[in-house]
Amino acid sequence: MQHAQQAILNAMLNNRPPNFVQFYAESMAKMGSPLPPGISGAPDPSYNNPRMNRFSAGSRPGTVDFFGKEIDLHTLLMWIIQKGGSAKVRRCSRPERPRQ
Repeated sequence: MQHAQQAILNAMLNNRPPNFVQFYAESMAKMGSPLPPGISGAPDPSYNNPRMNRFSAGSRPGTVDFFGKEIDLHTLLMWIIQKGGSAKVRRCSRPERPRQ
């Protein structure tokens, strides 16, 4: 089963759906964190999300510039899924609370 899951993840990683950026932008907007127009590729004169302004758009929609390296959001999302999903990422990034 592990091999089949890895094969599926590899296929997803290497085959970015054509509507991925639009779907991801809509999903982020529904969660209250719309993507900047430069990243989503969709002009939005009403855009106002200070939390997302720290991300610089890459050379094409669906990418961000991260210290001079272009990161594809689809690749990043597939990597997060491969590593255990966003819950695991959140768990690993939180400091341990002292036990009482």
